[in-house]
Amino acid sequence: MKKIYIVSAVDENYLIGNDNSLPWNIEIDKKHFRKLTLGKSVIMGRKTFQSIGKALEERKNIILTRNTSFSVEGCLIAHSIEEALNFADEEVFVIGGEEIYKEFLPLAQKIFLTKIHAAFMGNKYFPEINKKDWKLEESKKIFDKKSNLFLEFQIYKRIEDI
Repeated sequence: MKKIYIVSAVDENYLIGNDNSLPWNIEIDKKHFRKLTLGKSVIMGRKTFQSIGKALEERKNIILTRNTSFSVEGCLIAHSIEEALNFADEEVFVIGGEEIYKEFLPLAQKIFLTKIHAAFMGNKYFPEINKKDWKLEESKKIFDKKSNLFLEFQIYKRIEDI
C-alpha cells in the first residue's frame, strides 16, 4: 500500500492561496518543503502546477487534471486519483491545491503542515482536520527572522480504527 502524505503551509485561518498564488514567500518553509519532497513523487492539480510554472526538480511530478488535452514535458498527467497513485512511487506527497487536498485527505496517512501564525488575504483554504481522525504527532515552533513570523512545523498522523 502506498504511503500518502499531504504537505501544505497554512495561515492561522487555514488559508493556502490567493487565486493561483501563495500569499507569502517564506524561504525557511520552501526549504522544509524541498527537504520533505526531494526524491519523492508529488501529486498536484493543474492550477498548482501552473502557479509553480515548471516541474519540481529531482521529483516525480504528477499533475491531476480533468483536461484531457493538457500535457507538460517532464510531468506525468493523470485524470483520476487512481491513475495518479499508479504513477506514484511508494511514498507520495500531495502538494495542492484546495480541491486536490479535499480529494486526498481521506486517503492520507500523514499531514505535514507549516502553520504560519499570521493572517493573510486569499480565497483558497485547506480542508478541516477532523480531530477524530487525526492526532498531532509532532510540533516544532520557530521564529523566522527573515519573514518576521512565527511558524509551527506540525505532523499529523491518522488515528487508525481499532
